[in-house]
Amino acid sequence: SSALVLQTLKENGLSDTDVGRSTFSTVLLQDMVLIPIISILPFLGSNNNINHSETHSLVDFSSLSPVLKSSLTIMSIFAIFFIGKFLMTPIFRYVAKVRIREIFVAVALSFIIGISLLMDIVNLSPALGTFLAGVILANNEYRHEIESDIEPFKGLMLGVFFISIGASLNISLIREHIVMVAFFTIGLVAIKFVCLFVVGKIFKMNLRGSSLYGILLSQGGAFAFILFPIARTHKVLPDFVIDISISIIVLTMFTTPLLVLLYQVLDKNNVSVIKKADVKDEVNHRGEKVILAGFGKVGTDIGRFLISNGIKPIVIDYDASNVELLRRLGFEVFYGDISRLDLLENAGASTADILIIAIEDLEHKKKVINLAHKYYPELKIIVTSPDKKDLFELMKLGVDNIKRDGFGTAIDIGQEVLNLLGNDPYDSFKRARRFQKHDTKLMDELFLHTKKDIQHYALGYKEHLKTLEKVMNMDRSLDKESLNKAWAPGDPLI
Repeated sequence: SSALVLQTLKENGLSDTDVGRSTFSTVLLQDMVLIPIISILPFLGSNNNINHSETHSLVDFSSLSPVLKSSLTIMSIFAIFFIGKFLMTPIFRYVAKVRIREIFVAVALSFIIGISLLMDIVNLSPALGTFLAGVILANNEYRHEIESDIEPFKGLMLGVFFISIGASLNISLIREHIVMVAFFTIGLVAIKFVCLFVVGKIFKMNLRGSSLYGILLSQGGAFAFILFPIARTHKVLPDFVIDISISIIVLTMFTTPLLVLLYQVLDKNNVSVIKKADVKDEVNHRGEKVILAGFGKVGTDIGRFLISNGIKPIVIDYDASNVELLRRLGFEVFYGDISRLDLLENAGASTADILIIAIEDLEHKKKVINLAHKYYPELKIIVTSPDKKDLFELMKLGVDNIKRDGFGTAIDIGQEVLNLLGNDPYDSFKRARRFQKHDTKLMDELFLHTKKDIQHYALGYKEHLKTLEKVMNMDRSLDKESLNKAWAPGDPLI
């Protein structure tokens, strides 16, 4: 069950571990398999004369031929992906310019509900529609803002889901067939655990990791509540088998939290070691050590400097027009209000080392600083300031690294970031001066593209970034030891 497993991972702090990532990958694959299963299941039925008036579909397609029905279903799915890819992004872009959070939520929920209704119209499960909507929204450039906005609804829907699981438990049926239900419940959990444990060992997991992997996925899948009603409608299985199977699956879901708790009690020390080690590896692997809030005039130069030096920051900007433009220029920029705690958490503040605040609005800066100081006290903060008035206001908040705006400020901040990440100060200084030299030289070439249209300028800008990164990498590949000898204490030039 995706909902149960992900909630268990989150509550136990296992989401960022190797076991957690493997579990999530497996659950995601199971979810993807749902689509072909739903498509095939009706063809396995023994009753082709289904009373469509009992299916509660919004539109009756019973008079259509099977080929036309299948074509209509396929066209509907393609239409959903077309709308999600080519229409939803411009719509969200327009809504983002309004900067009203409630409209953002309404558009996202309307999209989800609309797809669910479309699935119901073509006689497919509305739950499949919500799943497809989630996949589409997850690939939208505004996904971070959407995720933060619908987070309250996520908790509510999870609560409804778990309530529905408990309500679907047929107590009288279990009482009548207690031995059979107990046997198949234990058998299902045991068989899945053994199979998943073997899979874990095949993929080089250690003993404890394979055991936890098997426990987390040992329950029956929640999509059984979608597949069994379809199977009942098309007479794929007898009603008794469906009812008893649903009860067994519900009981297996109750066992997972208990087994995880038992595992932690028996192996408490090793679980904590796994958490710490995996979280550290996750940070190093993703390279998300720096969060850059604001990608305007100064923020753009900071980002270019860091990227050219092999540091890829998480970039978030609240100006929808700016995000759109920067994406056309080849930057990976996310839209969102970084002064919100949930979005700051999604950006990785709990694992990042440095937060660079290059936002122009002073009050917005102060909100972010206060939030970071309160919830992430270990996070190092660097802030830009346009004038002395802002500078003094920021100093009152206890910020040590405050830089005045301008291209020189961007270089100074980039150099300071390299220092804070453990780079040699002299090497950081050389990189900053080298970047400034090459960027100034290449800017003359980029100027020629401004005389043409925006497409030529965007292509030229992307080429400018690639050339700058290439030149910086070539310079860094020089023999550092021979360069640094000139600065050695024994050198006669000093």
